[in-house]
Amino acid sequence: MASNTEQYSLGHTPTTHAFLHRRRGDTHAWFFHDHLQPGVRLLDCGCGPGNITLDLARAIAPGEVIGVDQDAGQIALARAAAQRANLSNAQFRPGSIYALPFAGAEFDRVFSHALFEHLADPLAAMKEVKRVLRPGGIAGICTPDWRGFIVEPSSPDLVAAIELYKRIQRSGGGNPDIGGALATIMVEAGFTQVHPLARYECYEPLSAIGDLVSHRLEIAPANDDIVAKQWVRAETLARYVRAVRAWQRVPHGMWAQAWVAAIGVNPG
Repeated sequence: MASNTEQYSLGHTPTTHAFLHRRRGDTHAWFFHDHLQPGVRLLDCGCGPGNITLDLARAIAPGEVIGVDQDAGQIALARAAAQRANLSNAQFRPGSIYALPFAGAEFDRVFSHALFEHLADPLAAMKEVKRVLRPGGIAGICTPDWRGFIVEPSSPDLVAAIELYKRIQRSGGGNPDIGGALATIMVEAGFTQVHPLARYECYEPLSAIGDLVSHRLEIAPANDDIVAKQWVRAETLARYVRAVRAWQRVPHGMWAQAWVAAIGVNPG
């Protein structure tokens, strides 16, 4: 998924894996359903454990989907999942979106979900997506935009916890607010007929997202040394984590996540 200078802000932990395994094609490839015709050849960039990829494989069969992720552990999980599902038209390879291991114009479609917010150079990545698309091929890119989140009931510590989470992502080279810029980046990369879309995802139960955010803050001192950087005091960090844990137990709470997508055509 990214370059050596970037860090995947979610981390590769059991908590992260449980979070990613919730994702499916019908819920997280919503913006690309109309472009998944049977027989097309499709590339999934940043495929993770392959949950969405396998649903894409079912949608385009007998066409082939290839999932690419920089993390070898994610590729191993995806390959095992494809074997269990007996899907021979889903393949997985390690690789970076900045240097995809394919010749030019190899794919009819390129899909990417929840990757671009982790990238330090999204324009370079988008140009690489265009390179591997055939003329007339279609790309669909989707990522969250943290500027559009609705989190209730709010509190100062909960807001501060979310801002710290965003700061951790930025420190790793990513941009949690990039969603709204995807269409502009796609145009700058040379795509035409670019169309932006957006929707909200409401997490149920709240622990699905609460566990992820609080866990990321809990492991932050070890992975990012944010206490040593004097971003927050250790006791303040612990208070933020408690705020997230308390919030996710509220029966009427809401976390509505803004997902932004862009679809564009490679003019050749």
